[in-house]
Amino acid sequence: MEISENGIILKIGYDEYPENPRNWDNLGTMICFHRRYFLGDKHNYKNFQDFFESKEYKNFYVLRPLFLYDHSGLSISTENFVGKVPHAEWDSMQVGYIFITKDEVKKKIGLEPTNENKDKVINMLEKEVETYNNYLGGSVYEYQVLDNENNVIDSCGGFNASSINEALTMMKDYSSIEHEYLFKKLEKELIGEATM
Repeated sequence: MEISENGIILKIGYDEYPENPRNWDNLGTMICFHRRYFLGDKHNYKNFQDFFESKEYKNFYVLRPLFLYDHSGLSISTENFVGKVPHAEWDSMQVGYIFITKDEVKKKIGLEPTNENKDKVINMLEKEVETYNNYLGGSVYEYQVLDNENNVIDSCGGFNASSINEALTMMKDYSSIEHEYLFKKLEKELIGEATM
């Protein structure tokens, strides 16, 4: 997708080399077991039973299941895909968990592991799963601003978003103020296409 004005071009597309968000400083630990894919975080558990017998499992504060949908691409969610997407009864399964222990909640975000704080932490873990889902599904975007000789003036990638519109909003906030008009122009075009 591209747009130009006054000899300056804005190109937006998929980031071909996005960074795995599980390499970031995450709140939760994502453990997964799959025979074909390495998913989530590195861990030393051999299987689910090994995890259930661990100190982390016995001390968890929030624990959410992880389901994988493997059909023309990968999707991961804390909600079961069965009944929500085609062929999920054959192409989806529980692959693991995302969790945080009581000690980690205190250390990482300074919250006491109480019932009152649980919803906040659940929302944070859900956002981590959503970010990882975008990464698995290829919903990571980049932009380039070029001059009329195709020289790159400005560029940035790694915009993890569930839609091009969401990515565009993030890019507009991040990019140089002198190129903001290009992002606004593209935004208007996308809104116009959506109403047709």
